[in-house]
This record gives sequence, C-alpha cells and structure tokens, in this order.
Amino acid sequence: MLSSSCLLVFFFVVVFRQILNEIVSDTFTKRVTGFLVGNTICGWVTVVYARVYLNPNSGVTS
Repeated sequence: MLSSSCLLVFFFVVVFRQILNEIVSDTFTKRVTGFLVGNTICGWVTVVYARVYLNPNSGVTS
C-alpha cells in the first residue's frame, strides 16, 4: 500500500514538473515553483501517512 502510494506520488510529481517546465520558462520561477510544489506534496503525504498509520482508531481506512 505504502510503496504503491509513493510510486503514484512520484509519478504525479514527474508529470506535474514536466507540465510546469512547459508552462514556466523562467528558470528562477521554475525552481521556486518546483520547490514549493514539492514541499507541499511531501507535507501532505506526511500528514496523511501520520493520520492513517499512527492513529488506527481514527476510523480512516487505507
């Protein structure tokens, strides 16, 4: 479950960054946007992982 989720997130990030590269041509903007998007996705995945796996009584099923 976890490995497939990581693979899905990785695939999404790769595709999303390709789209960003097509849309955003400025290198600085591309770096900043990629940094923010990467941190947002990583933070979201971490929160979801913590809520689902570290709190089994929360009623959330994976």
